[in-house]
Amino acid sequence: MSFSQSCVRTAVRGLNFGGRTLRKLGIETPSLDADALHRAAYARAGARSYGSWDIDEPLERLLKSYRDEAALTTLGRITVRELIVSLLDNLLRMEAERAANPLIEQQRITAPVFIVGLPRTGTTHLHGIISQDPDNRAPLTWEVMYPAAGRSAAEIARARAQTGTRLNWADRLAPEFMRIHPIAPDLPQECIAITAQVFMSIQFHTTHDVSSYQDWLETAPQKLGFDFHLRFLQHLQAKTTTAMDGRSAASAGRNSRPTAMDGQSAASAGRNSRPTAMDGGSAASAGPSSGSGSRWVLKAPGHLFALEGLLERYPDARIIHTHRDPLRVMASMASHATVLRRAFSDRANPRSIARDWADRWARALDKFLAVRDRARAEQFLDVRFESIESDPLGTVERVYDFVGWPLTRDARDAMGRFLAANPKNKHGVHSYTLEQFGLSRAAETARFRSYCERFGIPVRAER
Repeated sequence: MSFSQSCVRTAVRGLNFGGRTLRKLGIETPSLDADALHRAAYARAGARSYGSWDIDEPLERLLKSYRDEAALTTLGRITVRELIVSLLDNLLRMEAERAANPLIEQQRITAPVFIVGLPRTGTTHLHGIISQDPDNRAPLTWEVMYPAAGRSAAEIARARAQTGTRLNWADRLAPEFMRIHPIAPDLPQECIAITAQVFMSIQFHTTHDVSSYQDWLETAPQKLGFDFHLRFLQHLQAKTTTAMDGRSAASAGRNSRPTAMDGQSAASAGRNSRPTAMDGGSAASAGPSSGSGSRWVLKAPGHLFALEGLLERYPDARIIHTHRDPLRVMASMASHATVLRRAFSDRANPRSIARDWADRWARALDKFLAVRDRARAEQFLDVRFESIESDPLGTVERVYDFVGWPLTRDARDAMGRFLAANPKNKHGVHSYTLEQFGLSRAAETARFRSYCERFGIPVRAER
């Protein structure tokens, strides 16, 4: 442990001790009352309208779970308060921008690609590789944290720096996390961080014990989350289009490709034009900070819980379904959640966390496969974790063949540079076993047997 980490942990212990003393006196601070959080967000954003977003129920359910179940330390309450206020602030600012900029509502999000699978099945790595193609577009971490940031060079630099500061603090509080899930301002972010901004996300239960909220989320209609998801992509796409105004015609010609709606060839239209999630508007190109194309590439294991809602909102979506030995997945997932919860709670039992999430992911997988079986088979491509690890560019070729995209030399070169800069175990080895989390190898093998048989996934006896 470094000196700075030691200082941080000493300060955190002191802060949490003081908080426990106050709780014994009946004082809970800071407040996690919805009205107080709204007032703080109004003051920060300088705006008071959430538009048509009906966030009251998910927010109230989430806050009740935080108060009743999460066993937050004082640091945990501080970070949760800041998280909620930041999300409300983002929503307020985005609605203000949407009211002022009619271009946002005109954006078309066409045939997005979603990478979906159980956690720890290579979704993050594959997403990172594919997002290097300058013709593709993925939401970057800084964009998800600060979606209302301006698009001048100075404003982008400030948002990236602020994101870096927040991530550095997170790394100090949970230093093991980077070994499990690398994250940086300019790396792609997953969809659960987008839908979290209307409080419809498994992100919250991953980081804290909010079981009642998660129970509700798994059975609630997902329309709110995916409607906002679409609007979020429109928002980023429109902001980038606005940033492109004023570039030279040559530059615009390089970065803005014609779409099927604008008269591209019939062959290309056949590959890339499917029924769209939005009517009206025109496709727009994305900016240089995250790809210059309008081909959205997204990812979230959390979509296993909500494939029906995803396909209702994006009927033209293409789904890359990643697969890995689920026994390996369950142990890694439990380690991931335990590391996060220990940073913010006095009660983070690894065995309880593992049992809870193993049950939830098994149900989610069954639900996903049931919806998949009713959907169009041609919307899905199956990819093995081992293929992503052993032959990443070959795996990307399969994905591109599936979606009908050309894999250009520029894209290959960019992907090669990304792979060279991000070797396996760059941030250290993440070690875990099923047994340390109290999961039975025999029981988990039986639980996932039909899934493994369907997709030809070997379950190895030893780890």
